[in-house]
Amino acid sequence: MSRRTWRYLFLLAAALCALLAVWAGYEWNRRITSWSSPRMLAIQRQYESLLDAADKTIQGPEYAAKYGLKNEILDDMLFHIVTSNLSAEDLRRLAATCGTLPTDDNHWSPFTRDVFSYMMQSIVDSGDRDLVLKTLSTRCPDCIWYYDLVEYYLADREDKLKEPVLLLGEAYFRCRNPEVRHHIATAVRRSFTSSGIRGKDDAEFVSNAMQWCAKEREHLILNPRHRLRGRIPPYEEDDPNFRWLLQFDKMPPLFVERGR
Repeated sequence: MSRRTWRYLFLLAAALCALLAVWAGYEWNRRITSWSSPRMLAIQRQYESLLDAADKTIQGPEYAAKYGLKNEILDDMLFHIVTSNLSAEDLRRLAATCGTLPTDDNHWSPFTRDVFSYMMQSIVDSGDRDLVLKTLSTRCPDCIWYYDLVEYYLADREDKLKEPVLLLGEAYFRCRNPEVRHHIATAVRRSFTSSGIRGKDDAEFVSNAMQWCAKEREHLILNPRHRLRGRIPPYEEDDPNFRWLLQFDKMPPLFVERGR
């Protein structure tokens, strides 16, 4: 092959690489409009590539130095990928399209779970009660950030939202998806069964719980015993390892009287 042909092939390869780099940059900077937008998928690939690299690293001194003894460095790295690539507007658009996610959060990937948690944190911190309500009535996971039950997460942010726990009741009656309604009702039963609330079905229980909470809230404080201690993986309702989360009468109530 002549030198001229080699030079031509080299220039062609360089042009192709440049074109691919431009395209990659274009994909990365495209506006996120949904959970399946090209840039969203690019962020997910970066996130999952890091997780895959950690999974392939043998546990020991090398792993601890790189990812932390308890994955604390890895968690920070994953958190940075999510937070550094998603703007407040991106998160609002994701909230508006979260109806495309599986209704059962047990079927969410770690990436989806972290993005949803960050999205919820962002819109709660913004004080946008309407968007929080719309999001919860569309998809309601058991936990935010793995370690806060969704009801505890909301109740702990009264400085951001007015009467945030009542959002669960509003979300329940707004929701038209039976599976999501069941998830919301489960959160309400976890919160108020030990406070003596009862109901012949989910709708009556949620209604009674919200009325009781609205009436008694000024005499109550958030109960730290209701908060999870450490991370738990997503659980299935028929998994015996996590049945305790469905023993509503044994769950510490979400609120207790002041002074107790």
